[in-house]
Amino acid sequence: MGGAMTVARLSSKYQSVVPAEIRKALGLRPGDAIEYHLEGNHAIIRKARQSWLEQLESCKLDKTTHYSEELLAAREKEWD
Repeated sequence: MGGAMTVARLSSKYQSVVPAEIRKALGLRPGDAIEYHLEGNHAIIRKARQSWLEQLESCKLDKTTHYSEELLAAREKEWD
């Protein structure tokens, strides 16, 4: 597995803080989902993959995308 071990404590509500070096290494941001996987007596934590819907939303065209005058004129001709 490699890497340094980091220890965190659980609160009375079973919550813990992800240490800064782990957050940075995984590229975690507030609101990100993380996955827990149990392998034997070890827990593996990783950044959750985006759902297909989140992936689709990230592909939306930027609202600042502009069409050239030529393309707009061609589209208008099609409607005439």
